[in-house]
Amino acid sequence: MPPPAQPLSPAELAALEHAFASDSGSEAYRPLAEAYLGMKRFMEAMVVCKRGVKGHPGDVSARVLLARIYAAQGKNKKAVEELAAGLALDPKHVAANRMLGLLQLELGEKEPGLAAIRRAHEAAPADPETLEAMRKWGLLLAPAQPTAKAIGTAPSTPTPIASATPTRTPASSAPPTSATVPATEAALDGDGTPPVLYPPASASPPPPARNAAYAEALADRYATREFPLNGKGVAPAKRSRTRLFVTVGLGLALVLALGGYGIVSSMRKAREVEIDRLLKEARELLEKDSYASYKEAGKRCEAILARDPDSIGGHAYLAYVDAIRWGEHGESEGLRDEAKKHLDAVAKLKRQHSHAIAAAAYLRFYGGDVKGAIAELNRAMAGPEGASSLLRGVLGVLQMQAGDLDAAREALGIARQSAPGDVRITQMLAEQWRRRGQGFEVQANALYDTVLTRLAPDHVPSLLGKAQLLLDAGKPDEAGKRIEKVLGMGQGASPRQAAVALALHGSVLHAQGKAEKGDEEEKQALANDAGNPEIYDLIGRRKARGGDVTGAVESFQKALELDPGRLLFYVNLANAYLARPNGAKQAVAALEKASDRVGTARVTKLLGDAYRADGDLDRAARAYEKAIGMEKTYPEARVALAHVLREKKDYGRALEELDRAIKESTGTAAGSAASAWVELGETEEARGSAPDAVERAYTNALKAEPTSCPALFWLGRSRSDRSGRVYNPPLATQMLSDYLRLCPKAPRAGDAQRMLAALQQPPAPARAPAQRHRRR
Repeated sequence: MPPPAQPLSPAELAALEHAFASDSGSEAYRPLAEAYLGMKRFMEAMVVCKRGVKGHPGDVSARVLLARIYAAQGKNKKAVEELAAGLALDPKHVAANRMLGLLQLELGEKEPGLAAIRRAHEAAPADPETLEAMRKWGLLLAPAQPTAKAIGTAPSTPTPIASATPTRTPASSAPPTSATVPATEAALDGDGTPPVLYPPASASPPPPARNAAYAEALADRYATREFPLNGKGVAPAKRSRTRLFVTVGLGLALVLALGGYGIVSSMRKAREVEIDRLLKEARELLEKDSYASYKEAGKRCEAILARDPDSIGGHAYLAYVDAIRWGEHGESEGLRDEAKKHLDAVAKLKRQHSHAIAAAAYLRFYGGDVKGAIAELNRAMAGPEGASSLLRGVLGVLQMQAGDLDAAREALGIARQSAPGDVRITQMLAEQWRRRGQGFEVQANALYDTVLTRLAPDHVPSLLGKAQLLLDAGKPDEAGKRIEKVLGMGQGASPRQAAVALALHGSVLHAQGKAEKGDEEEKQALANDAGNPEIYDLIGRRKARGGDVTGAVESFQKALELDPGRLLFYVNLANAYLARPNGAKQAVAALEKASDRVGTARVTKLLGDAYRADGDLDRAARAYEKAIGMEKTYPEARVALAHVLREKKDYGRALEELDRAIKESTGTAAGSAASAWVELGETEEARGSAPDAVERAYTNALKAEPTSCPALFWLGRSRSDRSGRVYNPPLATQMLSDYLRLCPKAPRAGDAQRMLAALQQPPAPARAPAQRHRRR
């Protein structure tokens, strides 16, 4: 058995777990299973090793490792079954034969066990573990015996024989020679004779004459027709001389062949070591998720394929790199063609690789087949790759880009549980929260900060995402610091990322009152990457923040022309229409078009919002009900439906929907639960419930989401009422101040300011009761 490995540090174990989760078909299973075995975490070791056996069906050592895991738990019969399956692939495998023999001996199966150890020794006579096993179980090599030498034959070698019944050697006798093993070290068999490695030596019959066909074949191979191996028609003297030449020639040929084999084996081993090193470096570069690291990873993969054109890892990684560079970084169409070429190479090898599956999904998605990409990825994940955090993360990314934020949150959340240190998964989960808008900034900020403070301080997508959050929060100076860092990276950011940073810098300049410079930055961004719809979306959002609704609509429309399948652009366009006076009908038209094209529950819910803004409550209710039917859980749609029912004064049904929404929100986004409690408070107030019921609803909303603007306003207002029973000026001042800080453009901001001003006024002195004069 191999010596126990040194315990790994938590960081080393996490690295192994991440490598295995990223590609369970790689060699990462082996050190991870060894680590779990050393920690006596047998169940995890078995799960990992079984995946290794499945991913490497022809590797006997994988089954030997699994047998070791079973044996460590006392499951020797299961271990024997695994070793037998391995030996069916390679009957001469040393470790498998040795371990099988030892296990069979422990199980009382002496003859099969001894036979297995003999096979191990025959395959590797100098293997120290096998020799140790032989000494333990009394399998001895007898000393060499002199034999007669025939004229013209090779010198004889020591022949293993069975020792006779041993006699004890006196203590004063000479020590045994190196060719023998003391009999006292050997375990005796039942009859007093130690077991032997080979049958007892006996006079061997002369070898049978070689048949004519075999002789002719060798004669043809070595051009020795003057020396027929059947021995006919040659004079003895000539045959002896020719035999000497042939023997010498064959010996030289054998030496050269063995030398050549050794050189080839050495070169092959050096090549495999180099490929393993390059694969490890490529994987580490991919995990950095940066433009520069993708380019470097591509170079490593090219070096791998130069050494081994059939390397599945080299083709899969390179396909992934090319797909990302083409789809996300906007590089040339040639990269898409290269990615397809490498995927074809993987298909010819008839093996699966998670990075190849991910690359195919990205190619299909960025090629315009959104639904097809997600469906194909789901089918792939139903197979052996279903547990891959890489593929789960890719699914979340595609769902987010398609606008299905709830499904994206679930997929990315599961992926992050498996790979908490994955930069790309963490950033994409943050991006999902950011795209949800107001009320979800806390979650997005926390995840962006995790990437930038703990995982990758120079991660460009996280820097840009954080900058957008800061812009939306009215902090252009802080946003500008992140953007300038990206612009100063040079080749560290892709041309597309640099163009997005320029567009965001234009937004910062506009917010700082430098509109002319801001326009110049935005124009430069468009000149650098005119085909990027995200730049038009950023400009549209900047204009919407600044009150230029018409300009925002134009920018969002341009973004949709470039990418008609991006749901976010439809949402932004609809919101811009809704900000226009009488723009609800235009919003409805935009979202109906989006529904025809995308047809997700989120689009249907947004369409209901547009119907409600247009005053068509019946169509709004039907849209919300349809959205609820499209998803297993959709608390946001239930809250919206309850709002419509409240406006229609159907309070009973509204409360039923809110009760379901609150239950569905348990364990999910805090913003969803808070909005349900807020709507419950408004419904209770509208139907004339007791103040305690309303107070309880808004208090629960604030517990669910401490930044809930409606809850802060209502609770602050109730505590600023001098005539109320919960009058509390300090707490009211704090809540209303937080409301204005978090929601400066909220509809009731003016009311909050007036209440704060009133709280700062000293209360009017109480009037003394009027004296009543009695008539005398």
